[in-house]
Amino acid sequence: MIRIVYAPQWFYGIDTIIESFSFLTALLIAYYAYKFYKFSFERKYKYFSLSFLALALGSLAKIAMNFTVYYPYIIKEQIGALNIDITGINKAMFYVIGFDAHRILMLFGLAGIYILLSKSKLKSQLILFTYFILLAALFSNNSYFIFYITMALFLGYIVFFYYKNYTLNPKNNKLILVALAFFMIFIAQLCFLTIFCWEHLYAIGGFFQLVGYIMLLYSYVSLVLPTRK
Repeated sequence: MIRIVYAPQWFYGIDTIIESFSFLTALLIAYYAYKFYKFSFERKYKYFSLSFLALALGSLAKIAMNFTVYYPYIIKEQIGALNIDITGINKAMFYVIGFDAHRILMLFGLAGIYILLSKSKLKSQLILFTYFILLAALFSNNSYFIFYITMALFLGYIVFFYYKNYTLNPKNNKLILVALAFFMIFIAQLCFLTIFCWEHLYAIGGFFQLVGYIMLLYSYVSLVLPTRK
């Protein structure tokens, strides 16, 4: 069963702006990590770049999905001399494709960051994570809930990792900033998870996500600017 979740009407378009900001931030981090890889040839930067690229593409898929839901225009297809209006079925199909792509890419991105931070063997973990990601994203009747629970679990570990490293290196303020950024995104997932209790939690989660990505962008800028001086 497909369940389409609508944001509060006043939030239409705002969530797309937030998702666009998330997309650009993740893309910038992916680009910078790739530059690190080209400079050092350390594979961890390559996988870090790919992980954030997956997050960026996941946000892009959600942006496309939002347009099919919030802006219900009619798609016209010309076959010979006939103009055929395509509405409900195609709109639902585009939504499902966008939502599935969003879930798979976001889970792959966070799984990649998790594997890198946990220093697990990439090949042995990747097959297992691929199985669980596809199971959580596509093949469960409760895939919406499982998706956000899985997102929260990945993010919870990432927050724990950065906070633990901050306690070992308390002078490194960037670590606590990154930990707080991922914590904001973690709270956003909890809001999205409980949206059926109160629809405005979607908007609250969106603002938590925005704050998280602003903090990630600030961390990115504070890291990049000193290297360019």
